[in-house]
Amino acid sequence: MAKKKLTDVELKEKKRLYDIEYRKLYKSRRQAIAKKYYKENKEKIYDYLKQYRIDNVEKEKIRVRKYCKANKEKIAIVASEWITNNPDKIKQIQKRHRSSKKRKTYTKKYNEEHKEKQKAYIQQYYLENKKRKLALAKIWKKQNKDYINKQKKLRLQTDVNFRILNNLRRRLHAALKGQNKSARTLELLGCTIEELKVHLESKFTENMNWQNYGLDGWVVDHRIPCASYDMIDPEQQKVCFNYSNLQPLMVEDNLAKGSKLNWTKT
Repeated sequence: MAKKKLTDVELKEKKRLYDIEYRKLYKSRRQAIAKKYYKENKEKIYDYLKQYRIDNVEKEKIRVRKYCKANKEKIAIVASEWITNNPDKIKQIQKRHRSSKKRKTYTKKYNEEHKEKQKAYIQQYYLENKKRKLALAKIWKKQNKDYINKQKKLRLQTDVNFRILNNLRRRLHAALKGQNKSARTLELLGCTIEELKVHLESKFTENMNWQNYGLDGWVVDHRIPCASYDMIDPEQQKVCFNYSNLQPLMVEDNLAKGSKLNWTKT
């Protein structure tokens, strides 16, 4: 009986299956040959690949982009393992990267050109990670009390504005605690301590009371930040610490506000 003649499609499929079987059968042999060739011709291969990439920049970009897109998970796993196993190398790379002139110039230029974009990103990041950042800041402060005190002491010695501001803040805090009602404090406030308390109470939110005044609850905040004034000037001191410039603010909101002029709670 005559053999049935295969169609082109059937022949193509038969060849494909044969190639698969052949590759399976000789896989280890081919790998050994390739490995041996690579060892013997390492420099030659490197030089060829280097020159090829120079001659085919755009082609290589497309190839790498395509590969990364198709192997996202694999790349992430390999990268994560390498980072975990090479902490010292990572530190060296980061240090070299940060200190390079080219990087500094690029960063400066990028920051100037993308000021608004970065500002929006930082605000968005803060909103999404607000609780975590505040918790970390609290932990850091507890763990680094000696360092913070040392820095504060140094700043008190070298920064006149900061020294005056620190004294005025302590005076205000003591007045609210009923420990200081001197004429100088009242002159700064522009009202009596009782009137100041009424003013602050009128701005209390539901979480505020006099029992949780302090670092665990709310603090007295300057609507226009102290950084906007020259504390060496007595007149500017009065404006800064006048009761009309004071408001109660929860600690976490006070940290978020910082020295911002147009801050609104989100």
